[in-house]
Amino acid sequence: MTPILEARGVGKTFTRRRGLRRELVHAVRDVSFAIGRGETLGIVGESGCGKSTLARTLVAAHPPSAGEVLVEGRPVSGPGGWSRRALARHIQLVFQDPYASLNPRLTVGSAIAEVIRVHRLRQGEAAIGARVDELLDMVGLSPAMRGRLPHAFSGGQ
Repeated sequence: MTPILEARGVGKTFTRRRGLRRELVHAVRDVSFAIGRGETLGIVGESGCGKSTLARTLVAAHPPSAGEVLVEGRPVSGPGGWSRRALARHIQLVFQDPYASLNPRLTVGSAIAEVIRVHRLRQGEAAIGARVDELLDMVGLSPAMRGRLPHAFSGGQ
């Protein structure tokens, strides 16, 4: 079975200027893994070890300097790769800090509905609203919470 997400020898290098000199910074080196449907992978490490850089590389926010990333067997970039819009329907970053992830001026229901509209996953406001309620319920939140702003939720929610 094809993995949902696969990294093959992924590396990410940045160039840093130090005065007149330039030096390479190896943020991520030779990371490989495969995640199948229903599996979970945790990436842990100390601050500055490259976890966020790896995550951004996996979703094509940073192109890899080495190796390749595949989603459902297709490269995230390059020839035969995903378009950014199509890839965004399959893989997203969810930041630990909700204030970095959510617009503080949009209700949670509005934020979810916006994604549904952008990706044309449902047509018509009734169908979009029903899907928002379904998604909230799937993660253990009451559909009645759709009108709350992000600051009204606890960290666990």
